[in-house]
Amino acid sequence: MRRDVPARARAVDGWTLPRRQSQRAARDAAVRAEAVAMLQLIGPEDLPAPPEEAAALRAWADRAPEADARLKAARPVIEERASSLGMPTENLLTPELLRRLAWEPPVPADADHIAAALAAGGARRWQIAQTAQLIAEAFVVSAQNPAEPAEPAS
Repeated sequence: MRRDVPARARAVDGWTLPRRQSQRAARDAAVRAEAVAMLQLIGPEDLPAPPEEAAALRAWADRAPEADARLKAARPVIEERASSLGMPTENLLTPELLRRLAWEPPVPADADHIAAALAAGGARRWQIAQTAQLIAEAFVVSAQNPAEPAEPAS
């Protein structure tokens, strides 16, 4: 154990701080203290609303049948494109990003807006180029055929 760090420490607001600190540790502690002080001034009404989370996939058919139809229309199209490119579907487009798009599609749900949503979700340019138009077309098909029998989601 280092001699310059005392065995005893003091507690401040639930945090245990050493009595002696390096300059960097002192600066970091000051930044953290300032952040905590600022957070204490913010009321719940000042915080941004949390994003609407998609329901569990198995509940989509009941809670959001339109989103379920969009996902069921887009997933096979993306899987087919990935297969034709000789890559796993997850490498072409993450399942999470496709689910988020299906749950809350951009308005209008055309290729340009879907491309922007994909980019905002972290997709790379080549992924967007390969999937945006396909997803837009699948979403249109799902809107035109809403009465198809429901498949079990997986």
